[in-house]
Amino acid sequence: MHLAKAASVVAQALSPLSIRAMAKGPVTAFQFSTRALEAYDELAGGDPIPEVTLSELCGGAHVVQEVWLDLSRPPTTMTVSELTYLCALVKLSSPGILVEIGTERGFTTLHLSHNAGAGCKIFTVDLPPELTVNAPFCSDPQLVRASATIQRVYGNDPKITQILQDSTTIQWEELLNAPIDFAFIDASHLYEHVLEDTERVMKALSAKGLVVWHDYKRVEIRRGVGRYLVELRRSGLPIRRIAGTTLCVYSRL
Repeated sequence: MHLAKAASVVAQALSPLSIRAMAKGPVTAFQFSTRALEAYDELAGGDPIPEVTLSELCGGAHVVQEVWLDLSRPPTTMTVSELTYLCALVKLSSPGILVEIGTERGFTTLHLSHNAGAGCKIFTVDLPPELTVNAPFCSDPQLVRASATIQRVYGNDPKITQILQDSTTIQWEELLNAPIDFAFIDASHLYEHVLEDTERVMKALSAKGLVVWHDYKRVEIRRGVGRYLVELRRSGLPIRRIAGTTLCVYSRL
């Protein structure tokens, strides 16, 4: 098992990204190799964030929920099971204000809307076209560039408000007229971006608020979701990972 994990890190070290890092000088190469070592530690060590089932999130109750899914256009950025869990969480929490950070084509946004109540207001954030030139400074530059011209699949859904702004600059408590009940954070996965997005959401989170992060277990050199969430967990925030997924959850209930 350790050999397989080591091979995964070696493959990353031989990637074009590592070659670019070495070409930029010893400091950049050292930073890259340090992150590769951290990645190995994440793979080889035990998971510091405990798993939780949907039933346990509901206090142990056996809850059956029918969720709306459109599988005619399968999700491209998460698994079907992750999308199902996300929809179930929206159904169970019944938010009044829902924030999504990272719209892309709006496929997840559409599912959030269909599984939220009629009175729910959804605010989804993506970069405006003029800022997509900064794509290399994000974790997924190809998605950022594509978002500049992509057709949103949610159409004219009256529940949804599209915000085109750098999410790390939004003051949610000033923008909204009510606190956030549900937040889904799935934009740039660089450490500093995940930190900023999370801290800004937390300032506006309601007393019953729930926050969901995607891509916790995606161990890649440029990603900081795991690193940041582990730090939050060790600081005392009771974050848990939904079993069998890369979704992490924090609930104030």
